[in-house]
Amino acid sequence: MQSRKIIIIGLKTLIIAAALVIATFYLLNLYGPFQENRDRINKLKPMIAEAKELNISFEQVMSESGKFTEKHVIWCIQNIAEDQVFCRGDLKKRLSVSNHWDMQVHAGGKHSVCTDMLLKIKSAKTTSTKTSVVNVEFISAME
Repeated sequence: MQSRKIIIIGLKTLIIAAALVIATFYLLNLYGPFQENRDRINKLKPMIAEAKELNISFEQVMSESGKFTEKHVIWCIQNIAEDQVFCRGDLKKRLSVSNHWDMQVHAGGKHSVCTDMLLKIKSAKTTSTKTSVVNVEFISAME
């Protein structure tokens, strides 16, 4: 009878120890991505603050392009394809994105035509067909 109690206590201890090892392993696996995401958010904070403080519009960039070079903006972007990226879904407000492959596709849907994205302004120009184009670098989607 005594040996049976010892075996049961030993099994319970083994189960608890195994659960602790599994929980520790699980938490360690979560820590890496959590830390990476926190580092990424901390890196974006000053860029987001600049974008919100300056509140630069597409029209401002087109009228004074040199003034806003290397500044950050948060614009609502419709990204259909590499040569079809528009500010607020307006076909007259085209963007040329230097790192387009990093952007999420957002062609629009039932309830939204665009999604907010953090961008860095590189330059602006008006084409021979009078299309306004702002060259930007994609930084992050604002999800």
